Amino acid sequence: MLENSGTPFIFATAYYPKYMKGYVMTDLSDGERLAIEYLIDSGHRRIMFLGTNENSPSNFTRISGAKLACANRNLNSKDVLDVRRLPLPTFDVAYEYVKDLSDSDMDFTAVAAINDMTAMGAMKALTERGLKIPDDISIIGYDNLLFSELSTVSLSTVSQNTHEIARICVEKIMEHKTDERIIIKPKLIIRSSTGERRGNTK
Repeated sequence: MLENSGTPFIFATAYYPKYMKGYVMTDLSDGERLAIEYLIDSGHRRIMFLGTNENSPSNFTRISGAKLACANRNLNSKDVLDVRRLPLPTFDVAYEYVKDLSDSDMDFTAVAAINDMTAMGAMKALTERGLKIPDDISIIGYDNLLFSELSTVSLSTVSQNTHEIARICVEKIMEHKTDERIIIKPKLIIRSSTGERRGNTK
Protein backbone atom coordinates (compact mmCIF):
# COMPACT_ATOMS: atom_id res chain seq x y z
CA MET A 1 0.00 0.00 0.00
CA LEU A 2 2.75 2.46 0.96
CA GLU A 3 4.72 1.65 -2.17
CA ASN A 4 1.69 2.22 -4.39
CA SER A 5 0.94 5.58 -2.75
CA GLY A 6 4.21 7.09 -3.94
CA THR A 7 5.14 8.11 -0.38
CA PRO A 8 8.90 7.79 0.16
CA PHE A 9 9.90 5.40 2.95
CA ILE A 10 12.84 3.39 4.22
CA PHE A 11 12.95 0.49 6.67
CA ALA A 12 14.42 1.13 10.12
CA THR A 13 16.12 -1.51 12.37
CA ALA A 14 15.02 -4.36 10.09
CA TYR A 15 14.81 -5.49 6.49
CA TYR A 16 12.30 -7.54 4.54
CA PRO A 17 13.80 -9.57 1.66
CA LYS A 18 10.60 -9.58 -0.41
CA TYR A 19 10.64 -5.77 -0.60
CA MET A 20 13.34 -4.23 -2.75
CA LYS A 21 13.70 -1.18 -0.54
CA GLY A 22 16.46 0.47 1.40
CA TYR A 23 17.02 0.13 5.12
CA VAL A 24 19.04 1.50 8.01
CA MET A 25 19.84 -1.05 10.70
CA THR A 26 22.55 -2.47 12.88
CA ASP A 27 24.49 -5.54 11.87
CA LEU A 28 22.28 -8.06 13.69
CA SER A 29 24.63 -10.95 13.08
CA ASP A 30 27.62 -9.07 14.45
CA GLY A 31 25.62 -7.93 17.47
CA GLU A 32 24.71 -11.51 18.36
CA ARG A 33 28.30 -12.54 17.77
CA LEU A 34 29.43 -9.96 20.32
CA ALA A 35 26.89 -11.21 22.87
CA ILE A 36 27.71 -14.90 22.51
CA GLU A 37 31.46 -14.36 22.44
CA TYR A 38 31.15 -12.41 25.68
CA LEU A 39 29.19 -15.25 27.32
CA ILE A 40 31.68 -17.85 26.08
CA ASP A 41 34.59 -15.76 27.34
CA SER A 42 32.80 -15.63 30.70
CA GLY A 43 32.94 -19.41 30.89
CA HIS A 44 29.48 -20.35 29.63
CA ARG A 45 29.34 -23.48 27.49
CA ARG A 46 25.59 -24.14 27.49
CA ILE A 47 23.64 -21.13 26.25
CA MET A 48 19.91 -21.12 25.57
CA PHE A 49 19.08 -18.85 22.66
CA LEU A 50 15.50 -17.60 22.91
CA GLY A 51 14.53 -16.80 19.34
CA THR A 52 11.34 -16.75 17.34
CA ASN A 53 9.82 -18.01 14.09
CA GLU A 54 12.42 -19.83 11.99
CA ASN A 55 11.14 -17.96 8.92
CA SER A 56 12.02 -14.60 10.47
CA PRO A 57 15.03 -12.99 8.69
CA SER A 58 16.02 -11.39 11.99
CA ASN A 59 15.98 -14.73 13.81
CA PHE A 60 18.04 -16.42 11.10
CA THR A 61 20.59 -13.59 11.13
CA ARG A 62 20.97 -13.65 14.93
CA ILE A 63 21.51 -17.42 14.97
CA SER A 64 24.13 -17.07 12.24
CA GLY A 65 25.98 -14.58 14.41
CA ALA A 66 25.74 -16.87 17.43
CA LYS A 67 27.17 -19.77 15.44
CA LEU A 68 30.02 -17.57 14.19
CA ALA A 69 30.86 -16.67 17.79
CA CYS A 70 31.23 -20.36 18.61
CA ALA A 71 33.43 -20.93 15.55
CA ASN A 72 35.60 -17.95 16.51
CA ARG A 73 36.20 -19.63 19.89
CA ASN A 74 36.87 -23.03 18.30
CA LEU A 75 33.68 -24.49 19.75
CA ASN A 76 30.96 -26.57 18.09
CA SER A 77 27.77 -24.49 18.05
CA LYS A 78 25.69 -27.67 18.47
CA ASP A 79 27.38 -28.27 21.83
CA VAL A 80 27.09 -24.67 23.02
CA LEU A 81 23.81 -23.32 21.66
CA ASP A 82 20.38 -24.61 22.58
CA VAL A 83 18.11 -22.76 20.14
CA ARG A 84 14.48 -22.37 21.22
CA ARG A 85 11.83 -20.83 18.98
CA LEU A 86 9.04 -18.89 20.62
CA PRO A 87 5.82 -18.24 18.65
CA LEU A 88 6.23 -14.53 19.48
CA PRO A 89 9.29 -12.72 20.91
CA THR A 90 7.39 -11.00 23.74
CA PHE A 91 7.68 -10.67 27.52
CA ASP A 92 4.61 -12.79 28.26
CA VAL A 93 5.46 -15.60 25.84
CA ALA A 94 9.05 -15.86 27.11
CA TYR A 95 7.87 -15.77 30.72
CA GLU A 96 5.38 -18.61 30.22
CA TYR A 97 7.85 -20.66 28.20
CA VAL A 98 10.67 -20.50 30.75
CA LYS A 99 8.29 -20.90 33.68
CA ASP A 100 7.05 -24.20 32.23
CA LEU A 101 10.48 -25.71 31.49
CA SER A 102 11.10 -29.00 33.25
CA ASP A 103 14.05 -29.27 35.63
CA SER A 104 15.76 -31.66 33.21
CA ASP A 105 15.49 -28.96 30.53
CA MET A 106 17.40 -26.44 32.64
CA ASP A 107 20.89 -27.51 31.63
CA PHE A 108 22.07 -24.04 30.56
CA THR A 109 24.07 -21.43 32.47
CA ALA A 110 23.20 -18.46 30.25
CA VAL A 111 20.31 -17.12 28.17
CA ALA A 112 20.72 -14.99 25.06
CA ALA A 113 17.40 -13.51 23.97
CA ILE A 114 16.40 -12.09 20.61
CA ASN A 115 15.29 -8.84 22.28
CA ASP A 116 15.14 -7.16 25.68
CA MET A 117 11.44 -7.91 26.18
CA THR A 118 12.06 -11.63 25.78
CA ALA A 119 15.08 -11.45 28.08
CA MET A 120 13.05 -9.72 30.79
CA GLY A 121 10.29 -12.31 30.56
CA ALA A 122 12.84 -15.09 30.95
CA MET A 123 14.47 -13.27 33.85
CA LYS A 124 11.16 -13.00 35.71
CA ALA A 125 10.45 -16.70 35.25
CA LEU A 126 13.93 -17.77 36.33
CA THR A 127 13.77 -15.57 39.41
CA GLU A 128 10.42 -17.08 40.38
CA ARG A 129 12.04 -20.52 40.07
CA GLY A 130 14.42 -19.46 42.83
CA LEU A 131 17.43 -18.78 40.62
CA LYS A 132 19.66 -15.78 41.10
CA ILE A 133 20.70 -13.54 38.23
CA PRO A 134 23.61 -13.65 37.39
CA ASP A 135 24.91 -15.99 40.14
CA ASP A 136 23.02 -19.01 38.78
CA ILE A 137 22.20 -17.91 35.24
CA SER A 138 23.40 -15.00 33.11
CA ILE A 139 20.95 -13.26 30.77
CA ILE A 140 21.65 -10.95 27.86
CA GLY A 141 19.10 -9.24 25.63
CA TYR A 142 19.21 -7.20 22.43
CA ASP A 143 18.02 -3.64 21.66
CA ASN A 144 19.08 -1.67 24.77
CA LEU A 145 15.57 -0.43 25.49
CA LEU A 146 15.22 2.19 28.24
CA PHE A 147 13.76 -0.18 30.83
CA SER A 148 16.63 -2.66 30.41
CA GLU A 149 18.82 -0.37 32.51
CA LEU A 150 16.07 0.36 35.04
CA SER A 151 15.05 -3.21 35.93
CA THR A 152 15.82 -4.66 39.36
CA VAL A 153 18.76 -6.50 37.82
CA SER A 154 19.96 -4.23 35.03
CA LEU A 155 20.04 -6.11 31.74
CA SER A 156 23.15 -6.67 29.66
CA THR A 157 22.24 -6.15 26.02
CA VAL A 158 23.32 -5.05 22.56
CA SER A 159 22.64 -1.47 21.53
CA GLN A 160 21.19 -0.78 18.10
CA ASN A 161 21.79 2.98 18.38
CA THR A 162 18.21 3.78 17.38
CA HIS A 163 18.82 7.53 17.62
CA GLU A 164 21.42 7.32 14.87
CA ILE A 165 19.24 5.00 12.81
CA ALA A 166 16.30 7.43 13.08
CA ARG A 167 18.50 10.38 12.13
CA ILE A 168 19.83 8.64 9.03
CA CYS A 169 16.36 7.46 7.99
CA VAL A 170 15.00 11.01 8.08
CA GLU A 171 18.06 12.25 6.21
CA LYS A 172 17.67 9.67 3.43
CA ILE A 173 13.95 10.35 3.04
CA MET A 174 14.61 14.08 2.78
CA GLU A 175 17.34 13.41 0.20
CA HIS A 176 15.09 10.97 -1.73
CA LYS A 177 17.71 8.25 -1.30
CA THR A 178 15.42 5.58 0.13
CA ASP A 179 17.00 2.73 -1.83
CA GLU A 180 20.25 2.88 0.12
CA ARG A 181 21.13 0.04 2.49
CA ILE A 182 23.07 1.22 5.50
CA ILE A 183 24.49 -0.95 8.28
CA ILE A 184 25.32 0.53 11.70
CA LYS A 185 27.86 -1.08 14.03
CA PRO A 186 26.27 -2.58 17.19
CA LYS A 187 27.65 -2.06 20.69
CA LEU A 188 27.79 -4.55 23.55
CA ILE A 189 26.40 -3.15 26.82
CA ILE A 190 27.46 -5.05 29.95
CA ARG A 191 25.32 -4.61 33.06
CA SER A 192 24.41 -6.66 36.14
CA SER A 193 22.54 -9.59 34.54
CA THR A 194 25.66 -11.34 33.24
CA GLY A 195 28.83 -12.59 34.86
CA GLU A 196 31.33 -15.40 35.10
CA ARG A 197 29.92 -18.91 35.10
CA ARG A 198 29.80 -20.13 38.69
CA GLY A 199 28.19 -23.55 38.32
CA ASN A 200 25.30 -25.46 36.82
CA THR A 201 21.61 -24.73 37.29
CA LYS A 202 20.96 -28.30 38.48
